Amino acid sequence: DVALILERFRKEKVSGVVLDLRRNGGGLLPEAVKLAGLFIDQGPMVQVIDSRRRKQVLQDNDTKIGYDGPMIVLVGKLSASASEIVAAALQDYGRALIVGSLSTHGKGTVQTVMPLNNWVRLPDSGKLKLTVSKFYRVVGSTTQKQGVTPDLILPSPYDYMEIGEATLPNSLEADHTEKLNYRRVNRVAGRIEPLTKLSNERVKNDQDFAYILEDIETLKKRLEDKSISLNETKRLSEKDEEKAKRDNRKKERKTRGDTKESVFDLTIKMIKTNTKLGEEVENEEKPIRLEEDPEEGE
Repeated sequence: DVALILERFRKEKVSGVVLDLRRNGGGLLPEAVKLAGLFIDQGPMVQVIDSRRRKQVLQDNDTKIGYDGPMIVLVGKLSASASEIVAAALQDYGRALIVGSLSTHGKGTVQTVMPLNNWVRLPDSGKLKLTVSKFYRVVGSTTQKQGVTPDLILPSPYDYMEIGEATLPNSLEADHTEKLNYRRVNRVAGRIEPLTKLSNERVKNDQDFAYILEDIETLKKRLEDKSISLNETKRLSEKDEEKAKRDNRKKERKTRGDTKESVFDLTIKMIKTNTKLGEEVENEEKPIRLEEDPEEGE
């Protein structure tokens, strides 16, 4: 499906692609390899090593490139596992600019589910999920506990919460393995420093980022306080204050006027029927558009 979307993007002559992996908790390892492989020629994507130190290298052997233009990958503290593999591979190849919070979740382990009835002679004995391997980047480092560090970092309240593999008491340690031979494409070389300066300036002057920084300070004070009132009247008053703050921010945003961007829905059915942007497909339900509330985003 992603390949179809990228093909349509090329026909529409898009100037850039943003792959949003925030809040993406991962999925199948082979699918992560296929996804990352859509943006490079070919080469190794990730290394998997089990407890006996047996290594498997997962490769993208398809020379077809789904999209070859400018690209950003958005990540956050809730980007985990397979989504970290995608972000790490595209960063190691220099294919995309990685943008987001201080680091991703830091889950660099592989699990398998084993039926217990192989050992326990009981009906409906259930299953056991075992951690059997760790995965490593093509450069030899791991995302385990340390995650993926973006090229361009944006402020996020999640960075101050106890979220991530490193916060778990029995998480496996981070280590290294040998670097693989691969060919960097270096699409972001020389761009990170000037973009960081522009981004820092934007964070300093943008009102929505001012709201985020304000929320971070509020969160830090709450975490330092380590206490919470059990008085109902006070709790309701605090809740009303939070709601009033959100409402005031929404009112302020409306005073800015409408943005000039045009937003189009693009579904797989639209692509297969060659429907133009802005047109509707007969007998198709309108897609659910996730309008992320800045008050709840990363």
